[in-house]
Amino acid sequence: SQVRRALRRASAEGVKGILLHIDSPGGGVTDSDQIHQMLVEFRREHPDVPVLALFGDMAASGGYYVAVAAQRIMARRTSITGSIGVIMSAWNFAEAAKKLGIDQVAIKSDRTPMKDILSPTRPMRDDERALLTGIVDELYDQFVTVVDDGRPGLDRQQVQALATGAIYTASQALKNGLVDEIGDHESAAAWFAKQIGKPVAIVEYRRRA
Repeated sequence: SQVRRALRRASAEGVKGILLHIDSPGGGVTDSDQIHQMLVEFRREHPDVPVLALFGDMAASGGYYVAVAAQRIMARRTSITGSIGVIMSAWNFAEAAKKLGIDQVAIKSDRTPMKDILSPTRPMRDDERALLTGIVDELYDQFVTVVDDGRPGLDRQQVQALATGAIYTASQALKNGLVDEIGDHESAAAWFAKQIGKPVAIVEYRRRA
C-alpha cells in the first residue's frame, strides 16, 4: 500500500524519476508480485520516467523479485542479493508427539484427504509432498520468468543457473548480471541527472502519522 500511494502521487505530480530503496530479505510471493506489477504498470504508463532500484543491506528473494521491475539496478558494495527461488516450510514433530502421547484430532471428509496437509503431528505422505513440490516448482518458474523478463542481458538458461536459492555479494551479482552497477545514493542521483539532463533533487514521500 505504501508503494501504491507513492506511485499514484508520483504519477499525479509528474515526477521525473523513481528511486526505489530496497532493504529486505524477501517475503510473501503475492506481496512481491503485486509490487512488481505496480512498477511494471507505472513504467508502461510513464515510459519516459526512469526507475532505479537501490539496494540496502539486503535485497534477496522477494526483494530481488521487486527490483527486476526497475530500469536499472544498483547495489551498494556491501549489499547481499539473490536467493532466487521459492520455499515452503513447516515444523513436523510427529516422532516427538508420539513419544509424549500427543495426538492431533483432525475431523475431515473422506472427499478431502489433503485438508490437513502439513500437519505437524503426522508424517507427510508422498502424494502430499508431490503436490506441494508442484506448487513450489510453478512459483519458481514464475520467479525465473520475472527475472528473465527484467534482465535483458541474461537469457533464461543463465537465470536458471543463478536461481539456485544462493545469495550473492554485490560484486558477484554485478559479475553475474543481476545488477547493473555498484554505487550509493549519490551515484543514483548522478544517474538520474544524466537521464534527465539536469541536476535533480531526490525527495521521499512519507505518510503522515
